[in-house]
Amino acid sequence: MRKYRMLAVAVVFLLVSGTSFALDFPTDVRSATDRMHSVRSEVAMERFQAGAGRSFSPDMSIGLDMMLIGLSTRKADGGGIDLVRGISSGIGYAQKHYFDPVETGTFNPHWHWGTVALLFPYIGIGADYVTDEGFYVTIGTFYIAPYIGIGVYF
Repeated sequence: MRKYRMLAVAVVFLLVSGTSFALDFPTDVRSATDRMHSVRSEVAMERFQAGAGRSFSPDMSIGLDMMLIGLSTRKADGGGIDLVRGISSGIGYAQKHYFDPVETGTFNPHWHWGTVALLFPYIGIGADYVTDEGFYVTIGTFYIAPYIGIGVYF
């Protein structure tokens, strides 16, 4: 039992330290990233206002959930996001697979899998609520343990 308690403490430590480590970018990268985000946000807003529907298809996400930083993949027909790949909050790899392309203003169910410290696999299910501005709230499971997180697509 002590072994599992130590493993749980190690996982919590990696989650907390990984979050602060992954979001500590150098200033020059941050300013270039801010400019890139601004352009992407404007393009996404123009697409939405032009009547492209409620489909949502930005290129990246940053969140405080099971995925810290992710790159989006769209369906072949140019629709909304159906897959996000990136760095998990446990300093590993993560993928989030949406059952349908992501739409704003509604819950988007998904299943996800990844690794903690590149060694320990995990799997879960969840749903993201995405606003028109790209912010999202997610609820899900880490195996059977529930979690809640926030983030932004850009």
